[in-house]
Amino acid sequence: MRIRIGLIVIFSLPGLILFSQKSDNHHFTGLQAHYGFIIPHTSAIEAASHSKPYGLEISFGRLSSSFESWKVFHHYNMSGIQLGYFNFQNPSVTGCAYTLTFFTEPVLSRGEKWIFSVKAGAGFSWQTKLYDYRTDSLNKFFSTHISFPIYLSARFKYRLSPRTFFTLSGNYNHISNGAMKVPNMGMNFPTLSIGVEQFFRSFPEFDEKYTSEGNSRISEHYILFQVLAGYKSVWGEPTRTAGLSARYTWKLRTFYALNGGAEMIFDGGVRKMVEIQSMNVDYKRFAITAGQDFFLGKISFTQYLGVYLYSPYKARQPVYQKYELAYRMKDFLAGVYLKAHTSEAELFGFSLNYILRLR
Repeated sequence: MRIRIGLIVIFSLPGLILFSQKSDNHHFTGLQAHYGFIIPHTSAIEAASHSKPYGLEISFGRLSSSFESWKVFHHYNMSGIQLGYFNFQNPSVTGCAYTLTFFTEPVLSRGEKWIFSVKAGAGFSWQTKLYDYRTDSLNKFFSTHISFPIYLSARFKYRLSPRTFFTLSGNYNHISNGAMKVPNMGMNFPTLSIGVEQFFRSFPEFDEKYTSEGNSRISEHYILFQVLAGYKSVWGEPTRTAGLSARYTWKLRTFYALNGGAEMIFDGGVRKMVEIQSMNVDYKRFAITAGQDFFLGKISFTQYLGVYLYSPYKARQPVYQKYELAYRMKDFLAGVYLKAHTSEAELFGFSLNYILRLR
């Protein structure tokens, strides 16, 4: 749970205080209806993946036109909280989800009557139906009532009046319990949604008055040193994971870079399995990695593949995926990550990073 709280903080930067009375804050409420489908990303959930989820969400947020908000993404930004209800249309197996999420939504492009934005959010959900080992339930998606939804949306908004927008969104939604308890297949369900947003006063006219402060100070090449921490449950017992990594990053554009490196992983879950199975092997793992980075202001998103070179306790797969979201503060970055083997998430955790710039 602490891991996802970190994710929520990252996502909800730059505006957790929604209803500040500053003149550069413009508050709004929104309503949107969803309809979609479930992706059967593994055969274990195939039988329960043929329903069509629908949902309803109410949002409360603000648009900030201040420079402090703008420079987080180098775009004007909306942020807020959202309450939701999703019905998976399979009441005896998957039930429903009630959600509370925080979101941030940078405005990427705009015209006189329209806006294009990308919305990302994370939070908490209450699942009404769980996996039941006694009946070998088909619901391998959820095994805890409290789970953690995350989502990413591409949004088009059309202005109907000075204060009202029609919204059309394509959404990718994910809910899982963060590896707190197995089974932890999680649910991926894309949706299409329509809705309205109502501002409390007339929507502001954006000025092109801000410019980037920091791009000229960023080297084309740098080394990123990283400390990792994570938590997961193994056979009902909590375990902690730590790691160290170094990545060489080659920045090709202000918004894009390639990276390659290595990481040492001290996996508490593997250590626990070694103890349970009374094996005389090392629980540590070493891997080389390669991937890419995307930059949007002070926010960076990194994805890469890792290949184990040293893994005495055999891994589920020799290759794993890693996704990281981080917020930059000068030469330091703080963020969260998700590690997965093929279709199943294995570990959520925190990362703390330091950039060593190369001349």
